[in-house]
Amino acid sequence: MMILHPERPDYYVMISNLYTSYGMWDKSMAIRRWMQDRGLVKVPGCSSVGLENG
Repeated sequence: MMILHPERPDYYVMISNLYTSYGMWDKSMAIRRWMQDRGLVKVPGCSSVGLENG
């Protein structure tokens, strides 16, 4: 996916998170630095929950 959409930071964040989950902190930080150098910023996500009155 990163080859098809290199401008999308969410793929890089996912890879960085995978490295982190395996304790590969140096690789995770390298991905984050690479993103920062290129101005790629993850757009924060949001969620909402609907509640019914009753």
